[in-house]
Amino acid sequence: MGILLTVLKILLWIVLILLGIVLLIVLMVCFVPVRYGFEGSFYEKKCFSAKIRWIFISVTADNKYQDDLYYRVKIFGKTLKTNDDRHPVKKAVKKSDKEAEKLNFDAEDDIKTDIIHEETHEEKNEATTAVYDTDTGKKEKTTGKQKREKISVFDKIKANINVISTKVDHVRKFLDKPYTKHTIQILKRALKRIIRSVKPTKIKGEIVYGFNSPANTGKATGYFSLFMPLYYQKISLVPDFHQKILEGFIKIKGRIKIGSIIMAVLSVVLRKDFWRAKKLAEKI
Repeated sequence: MGILLTVLKILLWIVLILLGIVLLIVLMVCFVPVRYGFEGSFYEKKCFSAKIRWIFISVTADNKYQDDLYYRVKIFGKTLKTNDDRHPVKKAVKKSDKEAEKLNFDAEDDIKTDIIHEETHEEKNEATTAVYDTDTGKKEKTTGKQKREKISVFDKIKANINVISTKVDHVRKFLDKPYTKHTIQILKRALKRIIRSVKPTKIKGEIVYGFNSPANTGKATGYFSLFMPLYYQKISLVPDFHQKILEGFIKIKGRIKIGSIIMAVLSVVLRKDFWRAKKLAEKI
């Protein structure tokens, strides 16, 4: 009896430890944000660097020190995967690979010859059927006229109008339902919450632009001014009316709150009105 109790205690402790690990992972996923950053400059040389960091995992990518893209994946500070061209690793070519390449070339040649034979065979068939088509051309014209008389264009248009009108009625009834209106409001709130949890916390940059003519540059400046509330005190746009140019830099930093996104999705999915509206939308 004592041995059985000790075994049960050990199993209970194992279950509690596993539950604690699962709870810790869930809390880390929900409350530890994913941090991201991006820096880019496009002057004479275009270069950028991007980084994503979450707890003990980090992924970086840049082309500052070389022309090709360089990436690195780290876990617990140790590099797991990278493609650093500054330390290339040459792989020896095996004989089996060479033999496979030869077999591929032979197979491609066989396919090309088969295609040529098929094309010549199709040309012969077309030549033989051309004579028969000239004899039966009159019959096909008469039958075509009869079919066109049976199916008029007006009937097709009328049928399409009826289908469209019925769909419009279904959509109108769907939008008039109270649970549909409530679901749309919930979706708007959830979308705003997701955007707040994803949008950058810091944006800084400067862009100098110019087009072929000063008139086009002035038009672009007018269009950009319409969106000034979005980039005011974050990105400075400098027009150049003397030359065609596009250069500048931009820096972005932010964090993704996974817990907020999960809560926003659950606030929609756990509503009965959402599922009722979804079922009705599938019938339209």
